[in-house]
Amino acid sequence: MKTHMGPLARSVSIVGVGATPLGNVLKSEELLGLTERELFAWAAMDAMADAGIEAKEVDAYFLGQVFDESHSAQISMSGPMGRWAGLGEKPGFKHETACATAISGLRHAALTVASGIHDVVLSCNVDINRSKAERGYPPHLRTPLTFDDIIFDANALGTDLAYWYPGGEIIAFLEGVLIAYGKKFGYSLKELGWALDHIALMSRHNALNNPLALMCTQSYEDEAAAAGYDDVFEYLNSEHVPSIGAVSRMSHLTSLNDGASAVIVCPTEMARRLTDHPVEVTGLGMSTSAGHYQTGFPMSFEVEAFEQAFSMAGITDAHAQVDYMAVHDCNAQNYFTVTETAGYYRPGEGLRAAIEGRMAPDGDKPVNTSGGRLNMGHPIAGATGFEIAEAIGQMRGTCGPRQMPTRPETAVVHGYGAGFHSTAVVLRAL
Repeated sequence: MKTHMGPLARSVSIVGVGATPLGNVLKSEELLGLTERELFAWAAMDAMADAGIEAKEVDAYFLGQVFDESHSAQISMSGPMGRWAGLGEKPGFKHETACATAISGLRHAALTVASGIHDVVLSCNVDINRSKAERGYPPHLRTPLTFDDIIFDANALGTDLAYWYPGGEIIAFLEGVLIAYGKKFGYSLKELGWALDHIALMSRHNALNNPLALMCTQSYEDEAAAAGYDDVFEYLNSEHVPSIGAVSRMSHLTSLNDGASAVIVCPTEMARRLTDHPVEVTGLGMSTSAGHYQTGFPMSFEVEAFEQAFSMAGITDAHAQVDYMAVHDCNAQNYFTVTETAGYYRPGEGLRAAIEGRMAPDGDKPVNTSGGRLNMGHPIAGATGFEIAEAIGQMRGTCGPRQMPTRPETAVVHGYGAGFHSTAVVLRAL
């Protein structure tokens, strides 16, 4: 079933972005002892400073948080968190769509501004994923989460438990998409794994060049040498990097961490007065489905999300019209399965592009220059917000050693969210 997508009632642009480093509040020096409230305030105030405004000028805000009850031991925290950023008594709304929450928050904010109800709206998204607060105790007193705790909360809770079956969780069905992709284009399991290894290496290099990626401290080449391997690819296919499926290994899978991201939007005519580098939100896409009902490649609900966003933005050929793309890389395969679904790469082209280095910041069609979820890390609620900030950084030319040689004019940011959600946003530099 196709969804009608009309134009926004008035043009909306992003004028400010903010982000905390991504790490562990129990271990990372830069984040040590911080709570969700402080992370929210950090990202929100960074976004305000970037936009050149104060909290009193924000009309309303959206809080995105996924694990509020299970990890924060509280619910509906938009009021208390807002006060930490100077937003007391402003309209505040809490929402979540799992890992796609930040794109959903941008959508809520953009539609609020487009409607004319408010002019300046903040979307801020926060989760602490590697520890949990205990009920009845101050929120900075946290208990580390075990690997099993994290996997259950971030994976199994996002499935339809009434009809769930072994192999029906997120990681398994996405690898099913990978294998379907290989069958469609004639790639062997070995070729699929070879491409995933190249993506893992590129992603790690990008993250090492990203000061926000606190938990990424060593290249795979150095890891391999420390383990006694001269060949990094031999290391990536050794017992040191365990298999998690028919093709995928641990190096192809995201790791969770703590952090927050934020964006501020306003009408485009106002944005032009606030900043020399506004970025217009030209397309929004959202499609929902139970993940294990999606089979083969491409997934129909993902096609739907891109069609919605591209219809709004007037994009008819993403390969020619999109300069940069960020995907939700909870699995490395998304660098080519998702980019091809969007049309950023031609059918069957993405896998070879990964191996040939075309996805790197200095390649002809870069993907996830931030290091992405694979190596920058996965903060759940704020995840896609970091990629929105990266896309805007590329448009502004502020990404340092990750900077694309030619600044992109049109960027697409994609997000998955357990439950299951597929989202996309099209951004255009003005």
